Amino acid sequence: MEKKYFIIIIPILILVTIGTFFYLKGNSNASIEIIDEIQNTVPVQRGDIEMSISGSGNIQSKLIKELTNRKAGTIVEVLSQEGDKVNKGDKIIELRSITDEDNDSIIESNLQIYEEENELRKLKEDIEKFTVRAPFTGIVGEVNHKKNDEVSKGQDFVDIIDKSTLKIIAPFNKSIAEKAFLGQRAEILLKGNLQKIEGKVTNINTEGYGTENGELLGNVTIELKNEGALVEGLKAQVGLVFDFGVSYTNKIVKLEWKNKEKIKFQMDGKIQEVYIKNGQKVNKDDIIAKIINEDYMKNIEIKEKRLTNKKIKLKDNNSKRELNNIVLAPISGTVVKVNVVEGENIASDKVVAKIADLDNLEITIPVDELNILKVKEEQEAFIKVPAIEGIELKGKVTKIAQIGDVQNGITKYNVTIKIADSDQAKNLRIGMNANVRIVLASRKNVLIVPIACVKKEDDRYFVNVKDENEEVKMVDVQVGLVSNDYAEIISGLKEGDSVVNNSNYADSYGSQNGEDELEGVEF
Repeated sequence: MEKKYFIIIIPILILVTIGTFFYLKGNSNASIEIIDEIQNTVPVQRGDIEMSISGSGNIQSKLIKELTNRKAGTIVEVLSQEGDKVNKGDKIIELRSITDEDNDSIIESNLQIYEEENELRKLKEDIEKFTVRAPFTGIVGEVNHKKNDEVSKGQDFVDIIDKSTLKIIAPFNKSIAEKAFLGQRAEILLKGNLQKIEGKVTNINTEGYGTENGELLGNVTIELKNEGALVEGLKAQVGLVFDFGVSYTNKIVKLEWKNKEKIKFQMDGKIQEVYIKNGQKVNKDDIIAKIINEDYMKNIEIKEKRLTNKKIKLKDNNSKRELNNIVLAPISGTVVKVNVVEGENIASDKVVAKIADLDNLEITIPVDELNILKVKEEQEAFIKVPAIEGIELKGKVTKIAQIGDVQNGITKYNVTIKIADSDQAKNLRIGMNANVRIVLASRKNVLIVPIACVKKEDDRYFVNVKDENEEVKMVDVQVGLVSNDYAEIISGLKEGDSVVNNSNYADSYGSQNGEDELEGVEF
C-alpha cells in the first residue's frame, strides 16, 4: 500500500514543479514577489570614486653609478665612506699606479713652468721702465737726447735738480757731534759776504773717523731752505746752536743740492717722445720721456705662448695621471657602497665604489597588456612601504616601457613611478619592497552604488530600484567610472534611491552579466 502512495506522489510533484515554472515565467510580478523575499537594498549616495591599477616592486635610485679604476695599483686613501654625500668631481679614492712613468716628467715640467713664469713676470714688470718719470719735483737740466734717438740701458738722459733745499755735510769734533740731535738749529755763515742763514740737523753720524793730525770727527748733515739766491758750491762755516752757545766747526764746507739726480735710461730702445726741455719745472712722477722696443714686446709674446702651451701640456698630463690614479664621483649623490680598503692591491677596471642619487628614488611595477593603455605619464600614484608603517608616499608616472615582457603567455610592461621628495621619503632605502597604486581617474562627490547593483545587457546598463510601494522595477542608467567596489552613476538615479544589491542573487534576473564586464566612461 505504501509503495502505491509513493508512485502516485512522484508524478504529482513533477506536475506541480512544471506548473509553477510556467506560471512564474508568464507572470513577472509573481517573480519579483518571490525574489523580494531574498533581496536586500542599498541607498544611492554621494562619495568619491577612484579607478586605479596596483602593483609592487623595489625602491631604486633613478641614477646609480659604478666607479672603476683605470690602472692596477695600490689603494692609498679612501676619501669617502658609505653614507657620505658627494658632489660630481669629488675625489673618492686615490691609488698609486704600479707603473707611473709620467711622474718624473711632470715634476720637471712644473719646474720649467715655475722658472719661465718668474722670467715672464720680470719682463712684464720692466715694461714700466720704458716710461721715464721724474723721481722728484725739480728743474730740468740739459736734455741729452731727442725723439727717435736710439738709446741704450744706462745712458745719460737728463739732470733734474730740486733747488728748493740745500744741504751741508759738516765735520765736527766727535764729542760735539755726539751732543747734536735731530731738528737742532744750526747757523751757516757764508764765506765772502758773511751772510748768516739758519738750518736744521737732519742726520748725525757719530761713528767717527780720524784725520792725519789725529782729530776724531763725526759728520752732521744740515738742511736749509733756498730763498732764491743760494746755489750749489758756495763755501760756508757751520755752527751747532746749544744752550751754552754756538759750536762752530773749524772746517770750510760747500753747499750741495739736497736732491740732484742724473736720469739714465733703464732699457734699450728708441725714444718715442720727449716731454721736457731745459729749465722746465717738473713734478714727482711726471712722464718726461717714452721708449719703444718692438723686439722686447715680441719676445714677451713668444714667451707667453710657449708658457701657455707648456701649461696645457702639463694639464693634459696631470689629467691623464689623475684619471689613472684618482677615482672621481661621476655624479652628485650618496656613496652607497665601497668595495676596497686602504693598502689593498687591485687590478684595473675593478668596481671600487657605487654612488646613487637618493634624492631621485623610483619604483618600477609590471602592468599587464589589458591595462597598459590606460596608464599615462604624469598620472598620480600612491606608494606604501611595508618597512615604514602608517605612511603613504606620493609619486608620478614618469616612464612607460614600449616593449613588453612575456611570461606564461601574459605580456606585461614596466611602468616607472618617481617618488616625490618628502621628509618620509628620506627614510627609504634602495631595495625596499613597495606597493604602488596608480590613479587612472577619479571623481569627487558623485552618485555611487556598489558595483554588484549594476548589470549589463549588450550596450545597456540597468539597476533594480525598489520604490516606496516596495515594488522592484528595472531602471536604465549611464555608468561613469568603475572601481573594484563601486560604480559612478551619471544619470538614471538620484541620491537616496534604493537599489537592489544583486550580490545575493547575481544573474537571477534576465540575461545579466557579471560585474567584471562593466565598462566605465572614456577618460
